Amino acid sequence: MTESPAPRTALLIGASGFLGRHVAAQLRAEGWTVRAASGAALTDAPEATWDSLTRGAQAIVNAAGLTAGTLPDLTRANVLLVAQALGAATRAGLPLVHLSSAAEYGRTPHGHASREDDPAWPLSPYGASKLAGTVLIEEAVRAGRVQAAALRLTNPLGAGLGEGTLPGRAAATLR
Repeated sequence: MTESPAPRTALLIGASGFLGRHVAAQLRAEGWTVRAASGAALTDAPEATWDSLTRGAQAIVNAAGLTAGTLPDLTRANVLLVAQALGAATRAGLPLVHLSSAAEYGRTPHGHASREDDPAWPLSPYGASKLAGTVLIEEAVRAGRVQAAALRLTNPLGAGLGEGTLPGRAAATLR
């Protein structure tokens, strides 16, 4: 008789956003239980709230982020939230996967595909704030405090893309 594997739970921050919805669907398809959380609600949350959310989880995925807004708004969503997630992952001994952005690289030469070891030279407050979050993760990993990865996503497109983006507005116009 084969035992079924123990259920796995992922704390998914930003589960209701464009990326989060797709990540949640894929995690569920792979047999994970998704514990959904709002990034905005967690930015100022005390450690006890984070610890409650991570209890019994096997991983944290941060799909939350803000692409536009004031510098303080971008910093809260793209840097402070990452610091909070890192703290929670460290305390719980959980791996963290952070969805970041290729905007960290800035402009790349025509015909050049960005590589993870390319220098980061963001050209916008958004790119700079995402880079700051990635640097926090890199330093925590280098210091051996946590297992984590920051994925620099490029041009995420698909069903449910918001009208706050050029492709989302184009799709809405065609409906």
